[in-house]
Amino acid sequence: KRKAKRMEKKEKEKAVKAAEKVKKEEEKERERYLNLSDREKRALAAERRLLAASSASEKPVVLLRCFNCGADITGKVPFTYLDNSFCSPSCVKKHRQLNSGK
Repeated sequence: KRKAKRMEKKEKEKAVKAAEKVKKEEEKERERYLNLSDREKRALAAERRLLAASSASEKPVVLLRCFNCGADITGKVPFTYLDNSFCSPSCVKKHRQLNSGK
């Protein structure tokens, strides 16, 4: 009985660690994306569209990210401004405020 409980607890811990690892990797990818220049973001989006069209993969590919915060907006209707896609009106507003000083 105790052994079964220990094994069950280990399995739960494994599942939690796996979920944390996936979340950490996604956050790392998001941060890397946010550090790219505007031109690099556009080029990356074009590359991913081409890859998605040419091959089918097991892991879902992020085809579209918010230009401001880097959130995955693949499959959602984006808010657009100056040919950039955003996940929410607040991201559009932040982008406009940052670029209004230029």
